Amino acid sequence: MVKCFSVFKGIYTSIFISILFLSFFSCSSEFQDNYQDRDDGYLDIVFSKEETRADLASDGSGSFTEGDKVGLYIQGDKGLSYRELTYSGGQWMPRLKRSDFGEGPISLSAHYPATGEQQNPDTYQLNMALDQSEDGFYNSDLLFSKTVVGSGVYKVDMNFRHALHRIRIFLSGSVTSPEVKVRSLTEGHFNLLTGEVEVNGTDFKWITPFKDAEGNFSAVIIPQSAISYRDGDGLLQIAAEGKTAYFNAPEKTEENNDLTFFESGKQISINLTLRPGNPELAGKTLWVYGLNVPDFPGKENLPVYRLGKKYGLPKGQWLRYDNRYYEEQYLTWAEGCGWYDCNKSHGNYEDDSQMCWAASASNVVSWWMCLNKEYLAAYDEDYGSSVTTGSGTFERPSYEFKPLYPNGVGNWDGSLPEPNNVTVNRSEVFQFFKDHFPNFGNDDPKGVEWFFTGAYLGGDINGFKGFLSEVFTRNNALTARSPHNPDREQFNAFVTDALLNKRAIGLNVFDVAGPKTGNHAMTAWGVEYDEAGDIAYIYYCDNNSADQDPNGAVLIRQQIVYAVDSYGKECTYLQQLKPEDPDTRVGKFLITSVFSADLGRDIWKKKYPNVVVEK
Repeated sequence: MVKCFSVFKGIYTSIFISILFLSFFSCSSEFQDNYQDRDDGYLDIVFSKEETRADLASDGSGSFTEGDKVGLYIQGDKGLSYRELTYSGGQWMPRLKRSDFGEGPISLSAHYPATGEQQNPDTYQLNMALDQSEDGFYNSDLLFSKTVVGSGVYKVDMNFRHALHRIRIFLSGSVTSPEVKVRSLTEGHFNLLTGEVEVNGTDFKWITPFKDAEGNFSAVIIPQSAISYRDGDGLLQIAAEGKTAYFNAPEKTEENNDLTFFESGKQISINLTLRPGNPELAGKTLWVYGLNVPDFPGKENLPVYRLGKKYGLPKGQWLRYDNRYYEEQYLTWAEGCGWYDCNKSHGNYEDDSQMCWAASASNVVSWWMCLNKEYLAAYDEDYGSSVTTGSGTFERPSYEFKPLYPNGVGNWDGSLPEPNNVTVNRSEVFQFFKDHFPNFGNDDPKGVEWFFTGAYLGGDINGFKGFLSEVFTRNNALTARSPHNPDREQFNAFVTDALLNKRAIGLNVFDVAGPKTGNHAMTAWGVEYDEAGDIAYIYYCDNNSADQDPNGAVLIRQQIVYAVDSYGKECTYLQQLKPEDPDTRVGKFLITSVFSADLGRDIWKKKYPNVVVEK
């Protein structure tokens, strides 16, 4: 199961999504009329339902109430008829004489609440209420039942099921008075004779959901594809304390099946924890948790090196190159700095040209294991550090990392054959990904989930459950995603939340590796805020730079800008630093998504409450 969420700028948000993909409820009550089993020529109809509209409880229990109306289409020898039955004094009235509909088998199609007789019952128009905060929620619900009564049969049992889909949102935390909206297509057709439902149109709208006495939210939507809610504005919008966040639809059900469709008669439940944060970030620098690095000292304070000098540079130091046409500012790697820069091979001679996602995931996985090393030691004592599957036994790779060349020196230009005295970066984690996945594009946050929990990603290890499956399951999502093509507010909110809540950050940038190269996955390790409190600069690693990174591993400092695209939507861009030559044009590349990875400390602590971590 994948946890998908965005957060508020200036608000820390922690989220765990539990997907309950099942029938709304099993039959909670049966509502039977007062008739006895008798053959007096009248149909004895017993209606039961899984959950009521008017008496909705959190567990789905309830009952029909006085005055409830059921619409009933009856198809028999004498054609199609419509009757409307009212629950009165424990009975459904009026009683129906069976011979009015023919002597042979009759088909009964019941819906609740009654819609009135329709000229075209097979294409009844559905228009979901946009305001479901009160009666709109109840009035939007629709139950259906269908059965066939044989010749000479008078007793009829009809069990209602839900024709629509319900979304439930459970909020906790200290953020006050959050406003929730659910995004959906709201028009469709319902066949009152067969129970089939179909959504229409492409006009997505925002629904204000019902809020119960416990402060939880529910909305009823037409069954439809879930794919459309995995990017853009997603599925949920939550506003609080002047900020707005967007949450994508989950990708998996509780059974770890792909959630591709909001099915009729089923529901998802989403749990969110919202916590207030500190918006006072103007002019500050934030780093990913656990790093031991110097802040950027200002361009004027950087040592300047000649172009072409790539190795033997000071470790753990900011620097720039003497280049009038292209401004380059870097922070070199040093032992104990806490960040990782896994690079593809020189010239991609190890067949890893499309493995940027794995390099980005490996950086995050290595950071995660380093900061959780005390918990890993406890885990290994209980369960060991290897995993056995149908494909064999696999030892968990170490988080140890060295740059492209040992000790930051070397004189190899990357040509083949590789000399014996030079060790190429052999991050064990990155190598593990390369050993078990083909050289194709994939998904970096899913790579993180796969490594720890075995969440499906592909690869050649059959039945892989992850290296920490005894503590972290596929329901304990460790990663989260920003909205697709985040705007200024979405980008700032997501990244700030990650940095303030001990989460690592990955990003996908479009065509940054060259024209028509598509998305490129990289890892971000820190940001600078401008005086308005917006992110203005970012520090990141580019895994395509095996032959370019000073000392073999660096953080690159580049600008973050916000601009409107050709469709009129504000987007966030990674922009090259402006050089001294004012006529030189700089590249600007669309940031299509950001992901974050949580250390999982809350889950660790439940398993090992006595473990003390260094950081």
